[in-house]
Amino acid sequence: VRGAQAKEARGAFAGIVAEEYFSVITGFIRKHDPNHLILGVRFAGSAPDGVAEACGKYCDVVSFNYYCKNMDVNKQLFDNLYFLSRKPIMITEFSYRAMENRSGDRNTKGADVTVNTQEDRKTGFEKYVAQVMEFPYLVGYHWFMYFDQSPQGRSFDGENSNYGIVDIYDKEYEVLTAGMKKMNAAADR
Repeated sequence: VRGAQAKEARGAFAGIVAEEYFSVITGFIRKHDPNHLILGVRFAGSAPDGVAEACGKYCDVVSFNYYCKNMDVNKQLFDNLYFLSRKPIMITEFSYRAMENRSGDRNTKGADVTVNTQEDRKTGFEKYVAQVMEFPYLVGYHWFMYFDQSPQGRSFDGENSNYGIVDIYDKEYEVLTAGMKKMNAAADR
């Protein structure tokens, strides 16, 4: 089996596996901890239809990492995930990194969402958040990450990016945080 048939078969199989996985794992969690939400598995970019359906069947929220290089959020992707899962969505990871940074990060490893300046990072945050705030099923978003990575890279994969709200010296990127404060203040509206 090749081509479209093979892709369809892989998707169906993934749905069967996900059904078993989510039923077992969430059953165990609910048995021992019935008073907390289950936030899914943090899909990275997308999930096969059957997997998204199974996640929605057993989890309270579908969590999703979504990086957007061009600052134009793919609403259809989110709408489809919500349609399949019928559960609220939480963006559990997104970010922009700038070549201009105080940590000396070269941004050669990691999600390729590179911009030139800290002002561009602020613009990216504001555009991204303004778009996702329009999604009625969105319950939250999380910027990756609090601090810049080491210029030498993370020990396990070498990621060396200016994703931080603060640099490696714990000094705030004020331009970025000003945009965050502005947009986050509007979130409840």
